[in-house]
Amino acid sequence: MASKLHSTNGEDGAPYIHAMLASMLVDEATCDITFSVGVADHVEEIKAQNVLANRSPVFRAMLFGAVAETGTVIEVTDTMPDIFKLMTRFIYKDSTGDIDASNLIDLYYAANIYDIVRLKEICADKVKDLNSMYMPDDFLMMMDLYEDFVVEKHYSTSVAQNAWRLFQKEEYYRDLPLHHLTYAWGQDTGPERRSKLPEVDIFNGALKWAKAECARKRFLNDEPKSQRTVLNDATNLFCFLRMSLDEFHEVIKPVCQLVHIF
Repeated sequence: MASKLHSTNGEDGAPYIHAMLASMLVDEATCDITFSVGVADHVEEIKAQNVLANRSPVFRAMLFGAVAETGTVIEVTDTMPDIFKLMTRFIYKDSTGDIDASNLIDLYYAANIYDIVRLKEICADKVKDLNSMYMPDDFLMMMDLYEDFVVEKHYSTSVAQNAWRLFQKEEYYRDLPLHHLTYAWGQDTGPERRSKLPEVDIFNGALKWAKAECARKRFLNDEPKSQRTVLNDATNLFCFLRMSLDEFHEVIKPVCQLVHIF
């Protein structure tokens, strides 16, 4: 049976290899590739080695494929320098400590472009560790952008568990597109689920969103007809039976105007 790979000082192979690759990341003397990353006033030259090709089929094609880049500097305009550095740091070191809410979406975008599946998985999995209140709408946006198994595996569950958070403050939901809003309502108010947010809050949130949408469309935002127009079939998601009598009495006038139940 083959023995474990060991370094010359007796360390196990994997940590030794990671340490060696990490040292290459900061050793410009051994770099044989230069990337010009970014656009306009946010361009930075980043040096690297051909090791990138071992973990990304896109980098492999870029460096060694039939249409390989031949210039001394390779331009990268689809990713910003800080995100490109995070991605290459992962390639060299398997480093994920700097991934957080501020860069998660952009890093996933870069990993998607360069087909680094493991990094995509890690970005998606970090959703579970993020407690930021504004994140659910970002997850909904990612579901629009990336129709692949990673998003489906991780984000659909996270959105379902956190959709109710959107309606705790108006600033979280008032600028969402309608299909995101109705998706979140459906996750929280479906007949087979226990709603985490009072139905009256969802209804009042819908009115606030409708007024904001009317303003964006330059409708008369105090007109129930305009509010009904922008909400469209989303009014079918309201479940008035979940309201108490006092709550229903509180909203009875806008209910009658908005959904014509009487």
